[in-house]
Amino acid sequence: MVDPDAAPQLEGEFYLHMIKSNIPGVALKAKETSKTVGIDYRGYKPPTPPRGSGVHRYLNLLYEQADGNNFLPSVPSSRGRFHLANWLRGKNLCGPIAATQFRVQY
Repeated sequence: MVDPDAAPQLEGEFYLHMIKSNIPGVALKAKETSKTVGIDYRGYKPPTPPRGSGVHRYLNLLYEQADGNNFLPSVPSSRGRFHLANWLRGKNLCGPIAATQFRVQY
């Protein structure tokens, strides 16, 4: 989950709200949220757009793990200025295969 509208940012940078891996596809298809916990690499940080910063978009991106449920991603050192394209490089992920977006304003 990323926020592309958080400041300061350069092209392609986001604020990182969450990274999870190894969510069983069977659980996603069954829509059983209790079984979709996966492994938290960066725990969930809820949206908190600053007052006066306008509308922020929050993107949940789902990638398929080509190597099955044994994906151990590197954890970004900080949440700010997260460069998604660089982080995805060389990770053998397919997609995004699904995405959702919601908007929040202070």
